[in-house]
Amino acid sequence: MTIPHGVDYICLEIPRVDVEKSDLTTALNVLRSTIEDKNQVQRFKGRVSLFFQGYDDDSRELYEIEDCRTFMQNLTKEFPYWFYIIDKSDNNLKLIMMLLCRYSKTAPEHVHLHPGDMEEVMLNLFSSMNRLFEKFDLDQKENEALSQEITSSFFKFNSL
Repeated sequence: MTIPHGVDYICLEIPRVDVEKSDLTTALNVLRSTIEDKNQVQRFKGRVSLFFQGYDDDSRELYEIEDCRTFMQNLTKEFPYWFYIIDKSDNNLKLIMMLLCRYSKTAPEHVHLHPGDMEEVMLNLFSSMNRLFEKFDLDQKENEALSQEITSSFFKFNSL
């Protein structure tokens, strides 16, 4: 898939039918196009948002829906570059972590992510981001700044 010239932000909508069928094809085509070459990688740094379509009438949170969790886990196995491409200005990073990690609810509005899962997911996603920086010879100072930004945001996640 080629992203048209002039497009510099992607709102990746994942339809419920894809989630229920575990069909990663469309999402993977879009996501892989963001890292085709160095220009694409730089163009889409922090420029992708993630939405699950078709769950507005479901009273559960997305992280409580097993199909969404499984879809995200499978998608991340194929495309583990979220830390680099995901827009960090909204709840995208929080959503990804909540879908990838086990959790416990201690109150209706209080969710605690499993610390071991958080560590494992963070290690995987940081390692993948580092591979992008190496593969495309990106500025290591930018890597350090991005890593610090992500790490800072995780202090908020343990007490959601």
